[in-house]
Amino acid sequence: MDLTGALFRDQFNGLKALSDTVPAGPPGENGTSVTGAVIDGTNTLNPGEPATAQTSFNGASVGCLFRIPRGPVAPARTARPVR
Repeated sequence: MDLTGALFRDQFNGLKALSDTVPAGPPGENGTSVTGAVIDGTNTLNPGEPATAQTSFNGASVGCLFRIPRGPVAPARTARPVR
């Protein structure tokens, strides 16, 4: 799996280019401004379970809850003598 910075940069640039093509809608009513963001938590899931992200808004700040699966267990290695 290619997880290089170039791959992610290309994906983000593609999303930016796509979002630039969406026309702006009419102005809406003034609403509540976001004053901050809080990480509500990060939970570890079992390997193979899908990662999730959940957001909430309490009228002032955005909360984020992440659920991320553990990676697979690495195979056991035999100890080598220290030289």
